[in-house]
Amino acid sequence: DEELSYWRDVLSLNKVDAAQKVSAGREAKVGDELGEVTLSIPAGALEKDETITIKENEGSGKLPLPLTHKLLSHVYSLGPDGISFKEPVTLALKLIVSEDTSASDLVLAYFDGERRVWRPVPAVLDRANGLILARLTHFSDYAVLKRVELPPSFPDVEEGWEWAKDSISLLALQGVVSGNLVGLYEPERPVTRGEFARFLARTLDLKPASGVAFSDVLPGAWYEK
Repeated sequence: DEELSYWRDVLSLNKVDAAQKVSAGREAKVGDELGEVTLSIPAGALEKDETITIKENEGSGKLPLPLTHKLLSHVYSLGPDGISFKEPVTLALKLIVSEDTSASDLVLAYFDGERRVWRPVPAVLDRANGLILARLTHFSDYAVLKRVELPPSFPDVEEGWEWAKDSISLLALQGVVSGNLVGLYEPERPVTRGEFARFLARTLDLKPASGVAFSDVLPGAWYEK
């Protein structure tokens, strides 16, 4: 309707750029004047006093997107980048969605710069107030993505694998699985122990470690870490 269109236009023209000094021992709210992005920081969440920043990422067009999703919001850089919290911080994004948009088609995600993939974050859609709400434990680039009706990420799961396509797409979105050199998924090929180890490491977001070696794991092999 007209009101939704009005607010979509307002948000599209708004440029988020906020910074606020926050004391470690006090709760605080940080956001832009329009309220497009708001961070609610509880007392004790910070290790020390910090200048919290929220800025619209003007270079977001260079960030890769999965074939299954498109950007529905701006990309917001929350800083300091990489900071973590002792208590979760509540993020509220102003987002106007139509009644025919299913909440299951929306995902709040942050961009994992190391692996160059988007990682979903549990979130709640408050449709009445036009908000996406989530509790964050660290800062990065965040955005709302929407599922699009495109061919699957891998053409060889188009026919005969309808029951698995959504799961495969979700794992591809999370960076857990990827295709072969020619972009095929090969759903019937046996999984090696090296591939399975990588699936687990990526799913659990484990960091590489040293000190454990196997005689049949060659130095520099893609699965070594």
